[in-house]
Amino acid sequence: MKNITKISLSILLVSIMLIGFAWAGASDSSHDDSFEEEYYFPAYGANTFDSLKKDSSVIESRGAVPELTDDKTKVEWVATLRKSLNNSGSELHPYMKEYGGPLLGFGVNYGGYIFVEFDKEVKDIDPSTIDNFYSIVDTNAKKLEISNVPVVFRKGEEVYLDERDDEWSDMIGGIRIIYQNATNTWYESTLSFAAENSTGTKGFVISGHSASW
Repeated sequence: MKNITKISLSILLVSIMLIGFAWAGASDSSHDDSFEEEYYFPAYGANTFDSLKKDSSVIESRGAVPELTDDKTKVEWVATLRKSLNNSGSELHPYMKEYGGPLLGFGVNYGGYIFVEFDKEVKDIDPSTIDNFYSIVDTNAKKLEISNVPVVFRKGEEVYLDERDDEWSDMIGGIRIIYQNATNTWYESTLSFAAENSTGTKGFVISGHSASW
């Protein structure tokens, strides 16, 4: 459209990871002692890894997902895993495919574990390679007093951006926001999309899309 003055598009595939929680409730800091949000987490515990045995993309799993029942504790656990993995990032990044390594990515799954994803084109992944990556993650996890940190090693396919254009169109299926600022400029934005990964896990792809006219 000719009257579009600016379009910025940015889509973040948050590792390959689909974060499957939704929430509703008060966010007032005065309610720190209460937990009113409602999350949609799977069961946490020994059965977590059992449920992945039929997933052909999974190479191996290490550690154990703790037995957690209430959502507040699960949220705290996932946040701790994310912090731990962030501390491992500088050691894992040199092994990414873009630097000639075997990894496509790594992240935290809302099922309560860390994942490390290999390029599916890598044919031979020996136990010593798994040992090396698990040692990196485990060492940083122990600094946060996490023992037997749960990690799933799997294979994935590299995602390519085939094309992009600057033609404005509605983003079907997205959560849409329309906003008018103080200068009467209108903006339309898209926050996220419902999605499903290769294992059938439902969640959201977090994105950012904004256009003004």
